[in-house]
Amino acid sequence: IQPDAAFADPQPVSVTILKAGANEAPPTWEEMHFMSTRPEALRARFLLEGLIPVDSAEEGPRKWYQGSWKRPVYVARLAGRMLVPAGGDYRFAVRGRHPVYLLINGRLVFQAGARRRGDDDWALSDPLPLPAGLADYAVLTLCDRSIPLRMGWMPPGDGEVAELPRSLLLTGAGPVAARLERLGATLHAGADYTLEPSYTFHGGETRFTPVVLRSLHAAWEGARDVACRWQADNTLLGESPTCRLITTNRGLLAVDLVVSNAQGKTDTARLNVTLPETIGNEYRLATRLFGVPAIGYDDDPVHPEIHLRGTAPDTLPFDLSAWIKPREGDERRFHETVTLRQGWIRLVLPVGTAHDIEAIRWEVAHAGVTVQTGALRFLRQPFDALPGDLDGDYLVVGGTPAVLLPRRASSGQPPPFAGLRAGQQVTLLDGFLAPPGLGGEDNGAAFDRQFLADIQVFGARIPGLAAQAVRYRRQSFRGLRAARDARTLDRLAPLARLALLQPSDLVVVAPEMIGPAAGETLDDFERRLAALAGLILDALPAQVVLITPPPGLLPAEMLPPAPAGGDPMRPYAEAVLRVADALGITVADFYTMCHTREATRSVVDGALTEAGRRLAAETLARTLAGGR
Repeated sequence: IQPDAAFADPQPVSVTILKAGANEAPPTWEEMHFMSTRPEALRARFLLEGLIPVDSAEEGPRKWYQGSWKRPVYVARLAGRMLVPAGGDYRFAVRGRHPVYLLINGRLVFQAGARRRGDDDWALSDPLPLPAGLADYAVLTLCDRSIPLRMGWMPPGDGEVAELPRSLLLTGAGPVAARLERLGATLHAGADYTLEPSYTFHGGETRFTPVVLRSLHAAWEGARDVACRWQADNTLLGESPTCRLITTNRGLLAVDLVVSNAQGKTDTARLNVTLPETIGNEYRLATRLFGVPAIGYDDDPVHPEIHLRGTAPDTLPFDLSAWIKPREGDERRFHETVTLRQGWIRLVLPVGTAHDIEAIRWEVAHAGVTVQTGALRFLRQPFDALPGDLDGDYLVVGGTPAVLLPRRASSGQPPPFAGLRAGQQVTLLDGFLAPPGLGGEDNGAAFDRQFLADIQVFGARIPGLAAQAVRYRRQSFRGLRAARDARTLDRLAPLARLALLQPSDLVVVAPEMIGPAAGETLDDFERRLAALAGLILDALPAQVVLITPPPGLLPAEMLPPAPAGGDPMRPYAEAVLRVADALGITVADFYTMCHTREATRSVVDGALTEAGRRLAAETLARTLAGGR
């Protein structure tokens, strides 16, 4: 195939100049591609006589350089259509100091990203098989006040690089829509298309390309009664003269247009849509379930909402679906087709109670492709596994985020506490006895010594204790939390690390007192403690003993006022007793012991005194030894 010199385009290369980065460091292909697709960076656009050097003009369309002491750098994109005279393996070459990237038919085929020392050496590409005919090309390079670019090639059978012939550069203009008409026919089908920038979603592999199909039909009789049908692979795409679709195909998409008029005449046109391989944008999406507590009781209300947030434009449609699986009956589906509004949208689900739900799952689909999924299980006692992680506001059990629903009703008469036995492993999960930061190490060591000494005294009747001592260790809540990501919900972090308490025969829990000032109400405290105790009891598994918090542990001004001038900490002690009653576990009632020895100041400024720690050690030792 040879070009017709009589119809040669005198300026066959389209040049676009864009602002680049702040220096001339050779960018990677990803950086160059990003800089070449920024819509706000356009500086100049003009036509050029070939792939030849060109300087910035003083005035006119070829003026792009606005120099100063900063020496600005630009991205030059030289593009057009070239004629490949014969099929075969071609090698392309470039001269110049700046990095150069060559794309053929939208695919990167050659990159000379490193700076070269001189302008005389050719940088040569690998052999590239090309069929005879038209090919789209684009050259990306950096420039300042000039574009010092020279392109060469090595056709099949040649052994040396030659300048790329200008006669093969046909035009820098885009294609023009046309329609072929048959002589004597009154209805003619024709079509063209335009492509919008392709995009993908972060973490996904699917590339989406919006395509706008336009009918170019002509009806010399009955023009107002022409109907259009767009089809691809026997699938109806639309029935209007203009059809917009989002395709996930790669390469070539064949679309058929069928037009018909009121007289029953029809005509068909085949449109081959060439989809680019490059991606113009990457969007981010995230879904989150709101209105469902991480820990609750069966009768707690839930107001589930699926929130979708993202960086996608508000023109992209998403199919947002959710399924609620009840404990009895069939799963129910809720669906809406939505677009983001200022970066977010929500799907509101029916209000209910935690008792009614077994699981909630959801997904976000775009153009028939699932781009986001999520699920939440509702777990009830007995718990069969410990949480292993945190996912936002929820604990992850068995790889899936879950709501923990511990027992609330009384278990009746609890089984008698077997008491401590010789050689058992006792672990103290400490939230207030010797908290870190308040002389915690020294205070904790003093408490440990006192407790072990009291065990010897109050456990004197335990068989074999003298020969086989109790093994003991203390683990703070803060220590469990230390390995968690600071962005996670802080109060749930220790529950995701309960496996660190293994092995244990008996776990003593001195609850962590977060308090209303840090966002935890009394109801939240009770539910968190119930879930903690239930997980240790069922899934660790181990015996559990709870310690009631002493009076004055939280400042009175931080707590709701107690009725009739009572102790503001009493509701917290009662919450511990309710949890113990529901789960059938033993309580070391430190709160009551403090009231029986009011002459001893157990708490000062929210921390146990030395006398308070001695009293706590005695209370715990008496309880574990089975004393009163």
